[in-house]
Amino acid sequence: MENMHNVGEILSNDASRVYVAPYTVFQGNAALFAGVELRGENTIGKDVVIEQGTIVTDSVIENGVEIGPHNVITCATIHCEARIGSHNAITEHSIIGAHTEVEYGAQIKRSVIGDHVKVYHTGQFSDVEIGEKTNVGAFTKIGNHDKRRKRRTVIGNRCYLGIGSTYIGPLIMGDEVCVWYNLGVKSKTLIPGHTWVMPPRDGYRDFYPGGSRSFKIPGHWIWITTKKPVTDLKLMSVLL
Repeated sequence: MENMHNVGEILSNDASRVYVAPYTVFQGNAALFAGVELRGENTIGKDVVIEQGTIVTDSVIENGVEIGPHNVITCATIHCEARIGSHNAITEHSIIGAHTEVEYGAQIKRSVIGDHVKVYHTGQFSDVEIGEKTNVGAFTKIGNHDKRRKRRTVIGNRCYLGIGSTYIGPLIMGDEVCVWYNLGVKSKTLIPGHTWVMPPRDGYRDFYPGGSRSFKIPGHWIWITTKKPVTDLKLMSVLL
């Protein structure tokens, strides 16, 4: 574990089972659990905790980050005070924002997750930018429809993506959008800010704006249904 590029102290519960590549740079004290591997050229900030079985390759881990067990982090940047749970794969130049929490089982590639975002378990994300303070429900999937042209999906700030919702990019979503659970949003959809995306009204009447006891909706919000997605280019003026 000796490394001439290190600054600070490496703390481990089993130093013999920790691998640190020669060109890893430590900017302060770090805690590495047994089975951790730091491959390639990494920069590890101070007060970082990396738990057992996690493999980090060619990545930047900033100050105060906590990474749980059995993650794969490759060519990624994780900003200050982020929390990464277990069994996640964060790869292909993805960026995780400061104070963001990713629970477990997520696959994140070529994506930017903003600050103070909550990503619940077992999500799949590729070619997407998610704005700050957005809540991403469990089993959410955001992908790219066009295999040859990887255009990005953009999710605004302070959005709520319901459990099990699916987004086929590219698409654009404004700020403060709420998407009902288990819904699908198709490619090239433009959703303006302050919008509720709901299922067809039949069968969900009690949950809609105006008569709902479940949701408190500000007066300036509107709602749309998945049967009539917003695709009017004029709405670009109200998007991010």
